[in-house]
Order: sequence, then C-alpha cells, then structure tokens
Amino acid sequence: MRLAAALLSAVLLAGCGARSADPAPTATSVPTPTATAAPSPTPTAEPTPSPTPTPTPDPEKAAAYAAAEVLLETGDTAGAAMAFGALGDFADARARSFALWDGIAVRDTIAAGNTHTVGVRNDGTVAVAGWGFDGQCEVTDWTGVIAVAAGSSHTLGLRADGTVLAAGNDHYGQCDVSDWTDVVAVAAGVNQSLGLRADGTVLARGVNYDLSGWTGIVALAGGLNHTLGLRADGTVLAAGHN
Repeated sequence: MRLAAALLSAVLLAGCGARSADPAPTATSVPTPTATAAPSPTPTAEPTPSPTPTPTPDPEKAAAYAAAEVLLETGDTAGAAMAFGALGDFADARARSFALWDGIAVRDTIAAGNTHTVGVRNDGTVAVAGWGFDGQCEVTDWTGVIAVAAGSSHTLGLRADGTVLAAGNDHYGQCDVSDWTDVVAVAAGVNQSLGLRADGTVLARGVNYDLSGWTGIVALAGGLNHTLGLRADGTVLAAGHN
C-alpha cells in the first residue's frame, strides 16, 4: 500500500512540473502612417499683354512735314529749315531742321565784349581772356558749345542741343536764358541777348524791344539800343532807338 501511494504521488508531481508555461503575448505591429503628398498648385496663366496702339500721326503736322520736304526739294533750304523747326518733336523734324541750320546760321566762334574776348575750341569748350569784373569770363566749365556772342559785360554760349548758356552782368536780365530751347544762333547787344529759333522766330532778354512778331529770320545783330534781323528773303527788320 505504501509503495502504491508513493508511485501515485510521483506521477502527480511529474504532471504538475510538466505544465507548459503560458505563451508570451504576441506584439501587435503598429501600422506606419503613410504621408499624403500635398496637391501641386495649379499654375496661373500669365495675362497676355495688350499690344501698344500705334499713335495716329497728327494730320495737320503730317501735311506741314510734307510741305517742308517740298520746300527742300525746290531749293528753299531756309524755308525748309524753318518749316521743320516749327514742327518741334514731330517725327524727325527737329533733327532735320538743326541739320539744315548748320549750313545757314551765322555762328561766331569768336566774340568780343567791351573788356573781354571769348573763343570756341574744337572740343566745345570756351577760351576767355580779359577783364571779367562782372563774371563775363566765368565760362571755363562750359561744354558742348558751338557758337558764342559777347555783350558789354556778359557772354552767351550756344550749345549743340539748342540751349544757351550765359555769364556776366545780369542787371537787365540779359543772362536769363536758361529756358531757351531750339535755338540755332545767338547774338548780343550791349545789355541784350538774342536767340534765333529753328522756326525763324526770335527770343530776347535784357534791354529789348517787342520782337514777337518777327518771323522768317535767318540772322540777328544787337547794338547799344537797337536790334536787327535779316530775313530769308533778304529784307531786314529793325527795332529800338531810332
């Protein structure tokens, strides 16, 4: 009996020791999130620029331009120069006028005042000598000059672009020429400045007279108290003390 009980106990103990351990829990894999690509922006179409409209030529100026060409073709160079000059910025009228005036205008490259002498150099600068008590000799920084004129104690310089420089005595406003344009020749009286414009009209500063009605002028001269204008037809206009 004791042997049977011992065997039964051994069998039971062996059964308990052989019990399998509980299986380890299986790790659950976490899914990796998938990146969502951002939608590509829809390209915006560039607006098509509108074509720049071609300006319509002024019919009156176009007719005047054609008339100027006729004058040139018939040999009236001075008339053509003035006609083109009157058109200002229309087409190439200004350039053509200036080119014609190069062969017409009286342009002094030397001039003398009461006590000073000026001269245009080949490079467009101005040489000066004499007594410059009123500043009439302060011209050494001038450039682009093609002609000069001298009054009693002031100096004028015509630039290639049609503007005018002035230095010296301005007691009567004779040096107030900074707003002059389209000038093709200059002249000076004692206290007077004169400018011939491309259209044949005249500008004046200083001791001057009413020259606003002068037209068709191709050359100017100034005296102590009077002014002369030579017209293209060979006649002469005069104003001042008589």
